[in-house]
Amino acid sequence: MEETTLQDIFIKILASELTEAELEEAVRVQITPDVISTLYSLSKRQDLAHIVSCSLRKHGLLTDSAMSAKFNKFELMSVYRNEQMKYAFGQICEAFDRISIPYIPLKGSVIRPYYPRETMRTSCDIDVLIKEDDLDAAISALTQKGYTCGERNYHDVSLFSEANIHL
Repeated sequence: MEETTLQDIFIKILASELTEAELEEAVRVQITPDVISTLYSLSKRQDLAHIVSCSLRKHGLLTDSAMSAKFNKFELMSVYRNEQMKYAFGQICEAFDRISIPYIPLKGSVIRPYYPRETMRTSCDIDVLIKEDDLDAAISALTQKGYTCGERNYHDVSLFSEANIHL
């Protein structure tokens, strides 16, 4: 199968899952065991295997037990990552609220609830905007919660939770 055809199938699977629409029959018939194996590699590289897995499973296309187990691992990992991110975000909000630091959550923390399932949004970090004047107090509040401070740049500071969630 041509790479462009495979990419088209991949995009249509993602679109159907994100919009909660049925996968077109013309796409379904192209999804053979070989295509599923290639989709697995492609979706794994793009950190989207959990979404492809849900779609293939929902449409009865994930019948090979070995491939099903591989995909299932990514579905479970997306649930785990989501829970870790939510927990870390709660810690951050609590720490900033406790010492009255105003903050604005950005990107994944804000848009995750708008996905059909929160586990579809598996970001690698949490982005929060605070005033520069509050930076030292924010770092101190989070290090007291077990966060470690990483690299500091002119516009951001990297912090890491004990579960290695990047802020």
